[in-house]
Amino acid sequence: MPTGIFISYRRADTPADARLLHLRLGQRFPDAKVFMDVASIEPGADFVGEIDTALDNCSVLVALIGRQWATLLSAADGGHDYVRHEIRGAMRRGVRVLPVLVDGAAPPGGLPADLRDFARLNAVELRHTRYYPDMDALFAAIQRARTPAASSGTRVPYPGAAMGEAERLRRLLAEAGALLRGPGRDIPTGTVGRVAGATRPVDPAAAEALWSKAEEEVSNGVGTGGNVAVVVRSLAAWDPGRAERVARTAPDAQDRDQALVHVARALAATEPHAAERVADAIRSEPHRTHALIAVVAVVAPTDPDLAEAVAHWIRGDVARSGALAVIARSSPDDRLFHEARRLYRADDPDSDAARTEIEQADAVRIARSEPDLNWHFSDPDGFRFPPAEESSFRRVAIDRRAVLDPVAVVAAVSAADPGEGMRLARSMAAGPQRDAATATVVRRLATTDPRQAALSLGGKSRDGFTAETVAAVAEGLAPTDRPGALRLFAEAERLAWSAGVESKPVALAVLARALHATDAGRAARIAADAEQCLVAMNRKRRSWLLAVLAELDPAYPNRPDELWLEPWK
Repeated sequence: MPTGIFISYRRADTPADARLLHLRLGQRFPDAKVFMDVASIEPGADFVGEIDTALDNCSVLVALIGRQWATLLSAADGGHDYVRHEIRGAMRRGVRVLPVLVDGAAPPGGLPADLRDFARLNAVELRHTRYYPDMDALFAAIQRARTPAASSGTRVPYPGAAMGEAERLRRLLAEAGALLRGPGRDIPTGTVGRVAGATRPVDPAAAEALWSKAEEEVSNGVGTGGNVAVVVRSLAAWDPGRAERVARTAPDAQDRDQALVHVARALAATEPHAAERVADAIRSEPHRTHALIAVVAVVAPTDPDLAEAVAHWIRGDVARSGALAVIARSSPDDRLFHEARRLYRADDPDSDAARTEIEQADAVRIARSEPDLNWHFSDPDGFRFPPAEESSFRRVAIDRRAVLDPVAVVAAVSAADPGEGMRLARSMAAGPQRDAATATVVRRLATTDPRQAALSLGGKSRDGFTAETVAAVAEGLAPTDRPGALRLFAEAERLAWSAGVESKPVALAVLARALHATDAGRAARIAADAEQCLVAMNRKRRSWLLAVLAELDPAYPNRPDELWLEPWK
C-alpha cells in the first residue's frame, strides 16, 4: 500500500508554509516519503512524469490553500496549472486529499467542473495564532489517512522513534558522536569528553572510543584550559580512578589541579577519605580550597562531623569560614555558624564567596529558630525589617551592617512554610531577584502542592518565570487536573519559544520531557522542534546540546539532577 505524502501548493501563494510543512512532515513521519516539487524533482527530470509517479506512491495529498490560491487558479491556463493537475490526479487515484486553509484563507468557490468534488471536501485550518494545535490536528488527519486501522478504532502508534524510545536516544547520541569525528579541529577536547559521558549509559563501546580520543588529546597537550576539567568531570562520574590518572597526565599544572577538583567532588559521596586525599594533593591553593569545600558540601548533610574535619584542612581562615557556613546550613548546631562569623574578614580575597555562604546559613538558621518572625522586603537589593521591629535578629543585622541574600531567605522560609515564602517573595520589589525568589517557591510547591503552585504562577502573563518552572508545575498538576496542566504546558511552550537562541532547545526539551506522560504525541513534536533549533548551530554547540537533549529524554537511564550547559563559556 502506498504510504507517501504529497504536498500541493502554489509558489506564488504559500511557498514558506510548504517548505516548513515539508520539514515538519519529515520529522513527524520518518517512515514516509514526503514529496514537494522543489525538494523532490531533480533538474532535467520530466516534471509532470515525476508528479504522476509521486501520486502513484502516496496515500494522502495535502493541498495548501492561501488567500491567493483561487485567484491564481483563475489566472492559470488550465492545461498548464500543475496544482490543478495534482489535485485532479490524486482524486482520480482515490488518494485522500486534505485541503488546508492557511492563515484565514476562505474555501475556494466557483471551481472548474473537474475540481468541484474538491470544493466539497472538509478542510483543516492552519492559523498563525494557533499554529501548533492546528498542525497537530493536521498530523492526526494525515495519520488516519495513511493507516486504515485508524478508521476502525484501532489506536495507531506514533511512527518512528518518538520521545521516550531507545532508538531516538541512540540516534541523538550517534549524531553527536558523528559531529565529533568530522573533519577539522574546531571541536574542543572537552566536548568529546562531555558527549562520551552522556553516551556511556546507552552505548558503553562508543563512549569508550570517545574517551580514548579525549585522553590521548589531554596527554598530548591538545586539550588545554577548561577542556581537561570537562573530560575529567565526565569520566569521574563513571570511573574516578581513571579520571584521576587522566588528570595527572595533563602537562599544564593549572589544568591538572582544576581537573582534580572534579575527581574529589565525584569521590566525596562514596569515598570521602579518598576525596580528601585527592583534594589535599592539589598544589594550587585556590584549587585545593575549592576541592575541599566541594567535599564538605557533599558530605555535610550525612556526616557533619567528617565535613567539619575536612573543613579544618582548609588553610585560609576566610575560606574555612565559608566551608563551616556550608555545614551550618544542614546542622542545627549554631556553634559552626558563630565560628564561621568569627573567622570571616571582609578584606580577604575569598570574602565574597564566604560571605554568600554565611548569609545563606544565617537565613536558614533564623528561619529555623524564629519561624514566626515577620519577614518582609522593602529594598530591591536585600532584606529589611520594619523600623519598629526589635527582634534579636534585627540587632544582629545592624551590628553586621549587612543585608541577607533575599533569595536565600525565601528558600529557607519556604522550606518550612511555602505560603509564607511566597508572601515574602511577592513583597520584594519587581526585578530579577523577585522572579528568582518566586520561582524557588513555585518549584518547591510543584512536587508537594501542584495546585497551589499553579495558583502561585499568577495571572495570564507568566513572563517572570522560565518555561522550565511552568513545565514543572504542569507536570505535577497533570495527574489531578489534566486540562489545567495542558493550559500550563501551552504557556510553557510559549515561554520556551521566546527564550534565547542557545536556551531555546534546552527549554523545549525540558518541556517535552515534562509533557511526555500527559501527551506523548505533542511531546514528540516539541522534542523534534528542539532538535530543529540546533541545525543552524556550529558543530561544537550542536554536539554538546545533542548530548543534553539525549539526557533529557524519558528513555535516558540516568536522569540528570542538573543540566550541564556551558560548552561555549
